[in-house]
Amino acid sequence: MRAAAVSRGPLRGRSHAAWLAVDVAALACGLASLALLGLRAVWLHLGMIPPGAMVAGVLPPLVACGLVLAWVSRLRAVRAGLRERADRRILLTAASVLLFSGYVTAVLALAVVGRHARDLAGPHAMPGSLPGSLLEAQREVAVALPLLALAGLALLAWQLRPVARRLQQSEARLRSAIEESGLGVLMFGRSGRIVLANAAIADMLGYSERELLAMDSVLDLVHPQERASAATAAFAQRDWASYCAQRRYRRRDGSYLSVRLHVSPVREQAGIDDMAVAFVQDVSAWLAGADAFRREHAFLRAVLGQMREGVVAVDEFGRLRYVNHAACAQLGYAPDGIAAADTWRHRAVLHDPDMRPLDDASHPLRRALEGQGTAHGEVLCVLGGSTLRLQLSSEPLRDDLGSSIGAVLVTHDVTESSDSRRRLMWLAYHDPLTSLPNRHRLVERLRAGVERIARDGGMLAVLFIDLDRFKTVNESLGHELGDRLLIEVSSRLLGMLGPKDTLARLGGDDFVVVLDPLDDAAAAARAAERLLGALAQPVRLAGHVVYTGATAGIALCPGDGDDVELLLRRADAAMFQAKQSAPGNWRYFGETDACTVEQHLELEGALRAAVGERAFELRFQPKVDVSNAALVGAEALLRWTRPGHGEVPPGVFIPLLEDMGLISAVGEWVLEAVCAQQARWSGRGLRVVPVAVNCSARQFQGRSLVELVASALRRHRIPGALLQIELTESVLMQGSEAVAELLEGLRRLGVESSIDDFGTGYSSLAYLKRLPVRSLKIDREFIRSLPADQGDAAIVDAILALARALRLTVVAEGVERAEQLAFLRERGCDQYQGYWFRPPLPAEDFERLLTHAELEAR
Repeated sequence: MRAAAVSRGPLRGRSHAAWLAVDVAALACGLASLALLGLRAVWLHLGMIPPGAMVAGVLPPLVACGLVLAWVSRLRAVRAGLRERADRRILLTAASVLLFSGYVTAVLALAVVGRHARDLAGPHAMPGSLPGSLLEAQREVAVALPLLALAGLALLAWQLRPVARRLQQSEARLRSAIEESGLGVLMFGRSGRIVLANAAIADMLGYSERELLAMDSVLDLVHPQERASAATAAFAQRDWASYCAQRRYRRRDGSYLSVRLHVSPVREQAGIDDMAVAFVQDVSAWLAGADAFRREHAFLRAVLGQMREGVVAVDEFGRLRYVNHAACAQLGYAPDGIAAADTWRHRAVLHDPDMRPLDDASHPLRRALEGQGTAHGEVLCVLGGSTLRLQLSSEPLRDDLGSSIGAVLVTHDVTESSDSRRRLMWLAYHDPLTSLPNRHRLVERLRAGVERIARDGGMLAVLFIDLDRFKTVNESLGHELGDRLLIEVSSRLLGMLGPKDTLARLGGDDFVVVLDPLDDAAAAARAAERLLGALAQPVRLAGHVVYTGATAGIALCPGDGDDVELLLRRADAAMFQAKQSAPGNWRYFGETDACTVEQHLELEGALRAAVGERAFELRFQPKVDVSNAALVGAEALLRWTRPGHGEVPPGVFIPLLEDMGLISAVGEWVLEAVCAQQARWSGRGLRVVPVAVNCSARQFQGRSLVELVASALRRHRIPGALLQIELTESVLMQGSEAVAELLEGLRRLGVESSIDDFGTGYSSLAYLKRLPVRSLKIDREFIRSLPADQGDAAIVDAILALARALRLTVVAEGVERAEQLAFLRERGCDQYQGYWFRPPLPAEDFERLLTHAELEAR
């Protein structure tokens, strides 16, 4: 195709002049032959045989033979030129054509001469005459020249046959190479018109080859947005240059595909380029794959970047290839400094758990590059003055053939979790409030001491210490101040102990001291005296001066046992007996203490079962008017009869209910039972009097008391005036605003409230003027010794005077004698309750009392 393109070019330069001279020479030879043939005819007519006559007769055939030989040499030059340069082939072929035209010119000239000779001679030209001689010469030439022409043409065909065959083979090979290359091929000229298109480009675009060749310009295939740049690259330059580009080509169905182009000019031998060839490759799938790879790469980088674990990747030479954000924060890499960092060595300093710096040989990435991965290795990372605890794991990276291509390091910051574990471990063995050892650590140390005594001999003591009046302080001043009191107590106890002694808090207000080693039993007693003396000193808490003491029990090892739990139980039993007999003192463990503890545990179990079965009953203590003994109300009292043991005193099981955390549940049951009983009495038409229900401080820490009371009143359909709520002064101390809001809520329900055991708490008088209470109850402790005890009499007089000033009703508890009642009547007390009128009555007996009161009223 290059030959075809070049064949369109004109003949130029010296080659044109040279072969024009050859053409003139051929024509001159033909005319010279004609002249010699004419001269020979004249000589024959005159009968003259000059010296050159033979030459004149022989010369034309010789000239003709020379011309034939020159033609043959030109044909051979054509064959040789086909193997060399295309321009030379074309020039030689043109020369042969010109030579053959000289022969034809000679034949035509002889034909003209012969015709004129016939005209001169007429039909009867004689041989030997001039016209006859000319005719004879013309006949000889007419016979010889066609033979020579036929011989030349045959020789030309024989010479050009291998040339044509080679041209066909060359073109076939070039066409096959183009078709089998797998690339689309377009050849176009400067006008842009396509002159050649192979099947590959036709299949690629969906056109036929004929449709491609019929297009006005190759630019018709280019996307409109890229057409201007394509025209500039292909046609704007005077001399074309090879270039590569990426374009979007339009398919026959109107869609576009992305192609990669390599465009090169087709140059002639003289350097002229008026054609260009474009090799086209469909890269749509490759671009789609590259885009998918890019998106997947970006996705993976985003995922790795959001991980809380640090990821560091290096190649086989240890050069950094990827570091995510977590690793930058943990190991000190700059997020944009990966290119500058040449190796995996980092800015942070790694240490083992013993704070020994790691060398390069021990680094997890170094080991992974050597083919040895590490898993869950924990190191300390010192970076910028802070220390992180990192968990490292590294693995070598290999390709599909198993060759090493690098390593990856994954770091997990376990500083917080490690601190949490240490905190949990600390909490497992320490009290979070006082930071003292708890029961677990106490048992461990006590067990170690017992084992040492069994092995080496000696003695140790276990002191079980319980604070006195802590519950009153906690309920009166609040739990926050109660916690501060416990912290102060632990500080005082620690200050009185030696470095080898152990102080632990078991919970609540219970502390245990282990004196190990101990010289003798008297040393334990002296230690108990010091400890209790330190706790007997007053404690100042937020403006309050609190006096709280403690009681201690002592168990000795090995005398009282050689088992940890047994020693703790016996020290507890000794403390319990000391609290029963002489609070604020200490006591050694004795044989009777074990029996008392067992009885206490059995009582707790039985009481817990009674709460579950609601195995309680109510007694109603009548409340009467001092002036006329009229029944004006009652107080509901809780009683419990233990199966097989009889009735248990309230002073025994009610404090135990509070210690066990069951008093709230029992209080709700009492409230429900009183409302139900009032509903039954009202349904029978009796004149029902208000019944007071005692509420403990713990009932204020759960559900709202107002909600409980309102629910019970609605459920049993009784008015709020038939119910009273009695609160102790410890409840009032929990916060005047909260208590005032609660009492106001009860008053909106019609429920009146009163203060029980008035005068036994802390600073209750300051709250009376702000709290919406209806009455005060004087504690039985102040009534018992009336009227003989002048101190109790003065306290009662003060309470009655205060109540009159505040317009409050006063109720005296525990009136059992006539002189007590007379004293109260004289001082103006409003109401009383006690055995002098009636003991607490079962519901049936109180109902009869209500019936009798109803009859008396009528």
